[in-house]
Amino acid sequence: MSFQDCGRLDNSEYLEDPVLSNEMTEDQESGSFDKVEYWSKFYKSDGDELEFYEWYSAEWLPEFVSTEVDKVDGDSVLDIGCGTSPLLFTLANGSSDTSERIQELKLVGVDFVEEAIEFLKKEAIAQSVDIDFRVMDVTQGLQGIRSSSFSVVVDKGCLDCFVTGEGTSKLAGYLKEVARVLKGNGSFLLLPVNFANIRHLLQTGEIVADTDADGVRSSSAAALEARKRADSATTDVQGTSRHGLEVHHIVLYQQKHLYICKLGPCEKLSVTCGGCGLNMEASYPKLDKQCVCGNALRRFALS
Repeated sequence: MSFQDCGRLDNSEYLEDPVLSNEMTEDQESGSFDKVEYWSKFYKSDGDELEFYEWYSAEWLPEFVSTEVDKVDGDSVLDIGCGTSPLLFTLANGSSDTSERIQELKLVGVDFVEEAIEFLKKEAIAQSVDIDFRVMDVTQGLQGIRSSSFSVVVDKGCLDCFVTGEGTSKLAGYLKEVARVLKGNGSFLLLPVNFANIRHLLQTGEIVADTDADGVRSSSAAALEARKRADSATTDVQGTSRHGLEVHHIVLYQQKHLYICKLGPCEKLSVTCGGCGLNMEASYPKLDKQCVCGNALRRFALS
């Protein structure tokens, strides 16, 4: 998959994103990201009306979701921990970068913050689009959603809430619930900025620092804390993940890694540059900072 139609990269755009900052806030230190109280306060903090906000500068994501739906001949997309992201609206309205068929999909967004969901519901009415938004805490179970019901599940920052502090105790339940609602041939699209080695996390349930990611110190306080709290491991005695999710393909784009996960073991990992489609398997995970096309390859991760 190539995102070269998105234009030449300007690294300054995402390096200045306050979400992608090297500074660790008090909330990160205390591991508050798994708490609905934190996010309710976040959405009310400036006192203004809520508005659409796309986390991690991932405006290119709808094109990839659309392509992935076509690959699996899908009929449904779930945006898990959607916040106030416009992702599902982009898919519902269609664009030059998304397939015509995707406008006929079942689109569902869930988040445990009522303020965010109410905002999205009002926007869906205003735009006359058919999107189902629900207030749900995925760690408590996606009540009313049948097993094996989604072709593509999207996580843009939700997993980041479960790698530090008390959130680690919810990690296993979260991954099992994602696996439960994903169709057998479906894809789980994971776009994190946390410090954990994602492949290792999915395979073993153990949270260890990805030392090949920019911004991560292997001895960081967050990594040390996570190692101590990794008692919620999702492996059995043979070392196979109980939830069954494994990374099959990694797209490297704009200092972010999009992990395409499937149910079942991965026989051969595929790694490609999202800027030009160049195969990167031979050099992964020891990546150069940039591809020949100018795309920034190394994943930025909050330490």
